[in-house]
Amino acid sequence: MSTSTLDTKPSQKLFWLGVFSYATLALLAIVFYKERTIFCDVAFRFFAIIKADDYAIQANRFGSYFTQSFLYLSQAIGLPLKYVMINYSLGFVIYKALGFFICLNVLKKPKFAQTILLVDLLIVSETFYWIQSELVESLTFLILYFAFLQYSAERKVHVLRLLLLLGMLITAVFFHPLSFINITFLSLFLFLSTDHRNFKKYILIAFPIMLGILAVKTLYFKTTYDTNASSGINNFVRFFPDYISIKSNRHFGHHLLTDYYFLPILWVIVLGYYAQKRFKMKFFLLFFFVLGYLLLINVSQPEGHIIFHMESFYMPLSLFISLAFVQDILPLLASKKAITLLTFIVVCRLIHIGFQHEKFSKPLEWKQALLKETAHLENKKLAIYYKDAPENLMLTWGSSYEFWMLSTIETGVARSIIIYDNPNTMTPGRMHLKNVFLSQWGGSAYNDLPKAYFPFQDSTHGYVFYKPLAK
Repeated sequence: MSTSTLDTKPSQKLFWLGVFSYATLALLAIVFYKERTIFCDVAFRFFAIIKADDYAIQANRFGSYFTQSFLYLSQAIGLPLKYVMINYSLGFVIYKALGFFICLNVLKKPKFAQTILLVDLLIVSETFYWIQSELVESLTFLILYFAFLQYSAERKVHVLRLLLLLGMLITAVFFHPLSFINITFLSLFLFLSTDHRNFKKYILIAFPIMLGILAVKTLYFKTTYDTNASSGINNFVRFFPDYISIKSNRHFGHHLLTDYYFLPILWVIVLGYYAQKRFKMKFFLLFFFVLGYLLLINVSQPEGHIIFHMESFYMPLSLFISLAFVQDILPLLASKKAITLLTFIVVCRLIHIGFQHEKFSKPLEWKQALLKETAHLENKKLAIYYKDAPENLMLTWGSSYEFWMLSTIETGVARSIIIYDNPNTMTPGRMHLKNVFLSQWGGSAYNDLPKAYFPFQDSTHGYVFYKPLAK
């Protein structure tokens, strides 16, 4: 059997597969830009950045500076809100595409390029529409870091390259609290996979530096957000010894069949190959990292019902399995067969991603209908109880920001509409506020918001309770 050349030099076919893949994702990002931006966390980020005219880096996760730049710079130069939204939606695809093409054409590391491509597609379903998870963003950056680490190891020592590697490693550790797990797997796996002595040396030097950075981050840059997010680890005591019957396992099993179907197939293929060749270290590394990480996520998030959120946590599984598949299985195939298999996976996943929009389109359609339904009201500042809204809205805490964005781009006038879940928060004092844009946790005076993006025209009224005509 001939050996695939995809791992030894940039493949023209791989290049065009990347062009096709990211062009398709870019098209989907434009078509569904409202679904990808008028939703919860993302809408809040729009509000925070435009209000402050500054980046909104949370919990020291400064790795998201690049993607936030598409939003910040677009509003800084005064683009209409619609085009700010489109640019931000596109920015995430551009970010991942850059990682792919830098690995393929600049660093000449096609294996890492293939890994990025698979990670960007292999299990991506709802996370395509919930775009701002720093954990998902970090995966592209981590693969690029290790590609550059190998590139640097193959060349003479250069101070600027070493400084760039250090900066990238610091960024990678700060990108997300779980990044150290992904760095650990990549370090161990690539150490076992390479015969290049200098690359092994670089990995051995970089790993303890990563641990030092992690220690500094933990001791001196701890945030309340990350501390609260990590509290789920206590569930290992709560559910001991039954970690099997928790709901998140059942949800994952369901989506393994309906959304993540390539994941177990590739995992079994790789493990089977390792068993056959008696690659014990790699077998146990991949086996226990996949199961151990899955256990960590599902026990920490035992309900597991917010699928787009859970999917973002599952994304490292695609990194573990994709890397092993690209490193050890694809090179066994002839080049034509390897690119055909990759193309099959890519096309299947692109089609799948396209069909996932409905879950995010339907809440948007209800909000559009509500704006039309209430357009005739004299007082258009509305407070809606969450039980009077459709269940498919998923999360309502960001409703104020969502209605602001949607009304502004579709009618040219910003609307103040809030969906609340706690009646005790809608006190007469809050309801009677006239020049204030209310949100779940507070409010902003109209005068503090840039009028170009917040064209409110309802400053003479307070809020009124409203029950929509239909869910």
